[in-house]
Amino acid sequence: MTMIQNDRVILRAPEPDDVDALYLWENDAPDTLNEPLSRLAVWTYVHDYKADIYSRRELRLMIDYAVTGATIGHIDLVEFDPTHRRAGIGIYIAEEYRRCGFAAEAVGLLSEYCHNTLHMKQLWAQVAADNVASLALFISAGFAEVATLPFWFRRGDRYVDVKIFTKIFA
Repeated sequence: MTMIQNDRVILRAPEPDDVDALYLWENDAPDTLNEPLSRLAVWTYVHDYKADIYSRRELRLMIDYAVTGATIGHIDLVEFDPTHRRAGIGIYIAEEYRRCGFAAEAVGLLSEYCHNTLHMKQLWAQVAADNVASLALFISAGFAEVATLPFWFRRGDRYVDVKIFTKIFA
């Protein structure tokens, strides 16, 4: 797989040097984990990773800041359905790089890749209703809110609604 990039953002496959960052970031995702993820589990994932969305039904790409070369997050396609040409999209940006436009650029680049290279028809995203930054991100990236799933994510002793967004490619 070749890198997907513009002047500021590079999307690339995970490398062994990414294990420590992924370990920290994966364990910082409160809506996706029930238990802590071990460094060994992350290392095994990266070591065995093959960027083949058709066999794995997922694609994980690291996000690098092109100007400095720093790895600043990751973006994923999940639940890829080749028959219906759709997948879910998720993104994580390291705290120090948030609110700098990197997430919007990464979502835009991956959306273009999905449409132009993978010939996908649709992307979808699940966003916690209280995640104001992510709600704004997907709206600005051309996703439309299509549903709300009440009490979908459990956070300790409370539940949070989830907004479902889709982006349909013409």
